[in-house]
Amino acid sequence: MGRVDTTKSAAPSTGTGTATGTTGTASASLASLHALSTATTTGASAASSSSSSSSSSSSTRSPSPSPVQTRVAPPKPRKTAGWVRVGGALKCIESDELGNLWGVSSADAIYFRSKYADWTKIPGGLKQISVSPSGDVWGISAALDVYHRTGCTASEAQGSGWEKIDGKMIHVSAGEDGAVWGCTPDHQVVYRSGGQGAMGSWEPLVGSGGPEMCQVSAGPNSQIWACSTSDDIYARVGISPENPGGKSWHQVDGKCIWISVGNDCVVCCNRANALWKRVGVDLMNNNPFGDRWEKMPGGLKQVHINPNWLVTGVNQSDEIYYCHV
Repeated sequence: MGRVDTTKSAAPSTGTGTATGTTGTASASLASLHALSTATTTGASAASSSSSSSSSSSSTRSPSPSPVQTRVAPPKPRKTAGWVRVGGALKCIESDELGNLWGVSSADAIYFRSKYADWTKIPGGLKQISVSPSGDVWGISAALDVYHRTGCTASEAQGSGWEKIDGKMIHVSAGEDGAVWGCTPDHQVVYRSGGQGAMGSWEPLVGSGGPEMCQVSAGPNSQIWACSTSDDIYARVGISPENPGGKSWHQVDGKCIWISVGNDCVVCCNRANALWKRVGVDLMNNNPFGDRWEKMPGGLKQVHINPNWLVTGVNQSDEIYYCHV
């Protein structure tokens, strides 16, 4: 792919519809979600199914400016706190290290939720969205165009607009320090390391032509994991400042269709919507791939973990849940 198109463009084409749902007995306010942002979960060997709950209603959405927030060092994991329902209905959701939430609905409408606020609808339309630990937001439109959110800061986490980036992707993942990873329509993994937004360009991996990937997760400390078109699981090895794309893929046991990498923690879900957590991941003690999969309670079709062990996800009914691991 070529260099970036640095011209500003209109927001990605919008879908109609709203993120609606019920809060029910398991639902909680955003205040409680952020108050709990130092808690955790357990998980196990990747392969079986689980059930999900459902209910319906609607929630009022009111725009609210994002307050100034302070980053803190990530806490150490504790035992699993149970799943908590969040009002709304989304097909994809992610959170930054502060717990600010970004998601897209089944109609490709974009939503943002900050501390102590309700869902705010953001102009544009995306089929998939990703947010880095620091709040850098990227997404893919229905036409597979790539967009980057401009104006995102600690005090204005929802940003101010969209810029179109060169290339076509089926999936994108925003990592640390402006790094972004993506899967192309021909299932090759590429990355950009030249900085955020219009800076930098898509780069192929050394030894491209390996496993065909359909989803990739760019986690903290240069941890890159991915799912193949055969549901196989891979981790990238050999990443360094001199070699930001790494050297090769290492296959990890198990099968999944969606994977997410946090601080010494990897979570994933399989085709049966069963959830799994990788046990034993420890970069300090040279065990980047962990030892085994542990099954987590619940069932989700998409899952994400942020650097503070906040796990968010959606089930087959597009209901939104979170817990800590």
